[in-house]
Amino acid sequence: MRLWPQILGIMVLASCSEPPASSGPSSAPTGWIYVGGAAEPGQFLQRVSAQTGDVEAVTWGASFPLGQTFRALPGMVSPHDGRIAAQGHVGGTWPETFVYQPSTDSIDVMRAPVSYRDVGHSWSPDGATIAFSRQRVEGGSGGQAVVVLSTERFALDTLLSTGPFESAGRMSWVTSDTLLIEYFAPGSGMEYRTVAISTMQDGLLPGVENQGIGGALAFSGSGRWRTLWRRETSGGQDSLVQTLADRHGTLGQRRVRALPFSGTTSLSIAFDPDERYFADCAAMDELRVVRIEDLAVVRRIPVPLCSSLSWSRH
Repeated sequence: MRLWPQILGIMVLASCSEPPASSGPSSAPTGWIYVGGAAEPGQFLQRVSAQTGDVEAVTWGASFPLGQTFRALPGMVSPHDGRIAAQGHVGGTWPETFVYQPSTDSIDVMRAPVSYRDVGHSWSPDGATIAFSRQRVEGGSGGQAVVVLSTERFALDTLLSTGPFESAGRMSWVTSDTLLIEYFAPGSGMEYRTVAISTMQDGLLPGVENQGIGGALAFSGSGRWRTLWRRETSGGQDSLVQTLADRHGTLGQRRVRALPFSGTTSLSIAFDPDERYFADCAAMDELRVVRIEDLAVVRRIPVPLCSSLSWSRH
């Protein structure tokens, strides 16, 4: 399979300008912001109270097997009830896709008669669907399938399959019915491909060029707000510029911040389910919460490792 280079993150310099921290007059952010760590025991997921800034580990009950080493990824937590979707060893012969609810210690497993590599689990904004990439480990064609798991039926549907030398990368959601896929195909290169879940119609996301920057795009639940990291060159220096666009056109597009092109800070961004704030990483050990209305920074929260963000009501 052909893969493309992706930028995982960048370093924040003290000279970078951004709006000052502010408490602001509007209602405070609520819910939980989930931050991911490395694929090591005890570092899967932490969660941060958006209201108080308290940080705690996500607990795993007796129904969840010990010794898991799945990787935390953006969007793996349901925006409504804190359920977690990933692939891991959950009692079968090989790793399998699971949906786990920490609050009730309950787990559902997508059993399969053969071994698949399932990656990139991403919840739709309404919590009804989980999208991920699936590839058969042995005896398959070598291609990928982009599949969606209905959380109501707990059944899979295939949206599309990759052709020769094509690959489907990170997946996220424009709306609850529109899946966004970072897609590579010979001749066309990197694209942002969209698929409508209800009609299975696919196309390209208009107006945004794919620059090969992993995790460059994020959308709020209704699709109104869009953040974008874009590479820009000025005076012989490359930088990554973060913008926030109002796709309804009321506020247009605003510049959030600019950072050096090379570094280590995560580019992950998560919107709160009520679409009043978004969270991103000010540094590898600091989470910040930004108010959409005026781009004021309302929270700066120290965390063990800021990456792979999801925002849930619970």
